[in-house]
Amino acid sequence: MLTLARLEAEREHFDHAVALLEQAEQWLREAGDAEAEGRACALRRELEQQYVAVSLSSCNEFRALEEANRLFRDTSDMDGLLAQAVKLAVEHSLENGRLIVWVDGVLALETRLRAETAKKSGGRLERVLDVDPGRHEVKVEVSWDEKRRLETQIVDVAPETTGRLSVRLGGLIKGLGLEWTFPAP
Repeated sequence: MLTLARLEAEREHFDHAVALLEQAEQWLREAGDAEAEGRACALRRELEQQYVAVSLSSCNEFRALEEANRLFRDTSDMDGLLAQAVKLAVEHSLENGRLIVWVDGVLALETRLRAETAKKSGGRLERVLDVDPGRHEVKVEVSWDEKRRLETQIVDVAPETTGRLSVRLGGLIKGLGLEWTFPAP
């Protein structure tokens, strides 16, 4: 019975575990087994400690949820609260290429680049990268036909705003240029 109570406690079914423990304690008192009664008493203390630990953990999770709810409830501009971002605007003249973007060394975007029509009109691509406020290193790599261009730009993103990182690949030597505009136009 003590083993069943312990198993129920491990599954966090404390009410059932305590009911089993109380029944076991009653049987042990009737049998007069002092050693088993001591084990039951130790198990009761263990169950109480586990219950308190689980209750505190749940309480902390509840407090965190309450704090998040308060933050969102007190915010009149929900879009503004969540809107710090880097808007990536890419212009290129590639029939077939690849774009890779890292933010602070972490891969943020990898996609194909294709010109929509003839090579002269070029292609455009826009993506929004969600970032935390603050300074970030954005590294952009464009590759095509076994060629590759890589540039880095430091961007400073303020809370509740979006900046624009223009990426241009063009010219005879297909130079890669980056330009940070803040806030985004």
